[in-house]
Amino acid sequence: MTVERYEEAKHYADFAKWYTARLNGAAGPEFLPKVGFVSPGVAMGFLYQTDSKIVFVEGMVGNPDVSSAVRKAGLDEVSQALIAEARALGFKAMHATSDVKAIVARAASLGFAVDPSQYTCMTLFL
Repeated sequence: MTVERYEEAKHYADFAKWYTARLNGAAGPEFLPKVGFVSPGVAMGFLYQTDSKIVFVEGMVGNPDVSSAVRKAGLDEVSQALIAEARALGFKAMHATSDVKAIVARAASLGFAVDPSQYTCMTLFL
């Protein structure tokens, strides 16, 4: 597999389709950051940059129509690309939240410190 940089015109339709298959709707393209990576037809994820030395990983999604082995490989490649890009951009820490066991296991395998406590996600739309 190859990983390429996210381009809205080329990749957003897949993002919306894959995300909607798992949840009730996807975030509009205006909510996605500039930096994202895609394993075409398989998976994608994004870096939300801050004005500090921490970056957030979000929007990780895989194509539900491919096998779990292919999806896992794609998500692994996207994760590695995100980590490399975060390092290249000078970030010192990456943060992600999820209660999906496969995502937590992937993060642990990549060296993330995992806090097993539950979390509550809060959003204020402005």
